[in-house]
Amino acid sequence: MLKRKFRLPARQKLQRPQTRATPYFICRYAPNGLLYSRFGFVVSKAIDKHAVVRNRTRRVLRSFIEEKLNTITPGYDFLFILRRTIAEKTPELEKLVSSTLGGLTH
Repeated sequence: MLKRKFRLPARQKLQRPQTRATPYFICRYAPNGLLYSRFGFVVSKAIDKHAVVRNRTRRVLRSFIEEKLNTITPGYDFLFILRRTIAEKTPELEKLVSSTLGGLTH
């Protein structure tokens, strides 16, 4: 589970975010002025009407971020907005996220 300090608060607004988009999700990120990065995930009911599917998708993405936390450049807030097509692509999710965060890892 992703520790609380790495979670983006629900009401946090990103100031002047940059955006990277894939067919499966949109990643918005902005500097946060902290010594660590924070991550937030938006999974709407449009993805699936069953909460089990939405929660599983969110958990898979969180676990991947947790594994790669040491390689992601600190000092950014990330907001992942998942699109409807993500439900079928859960196994390919790791590759998509790493390619999206490619320029922000060290």
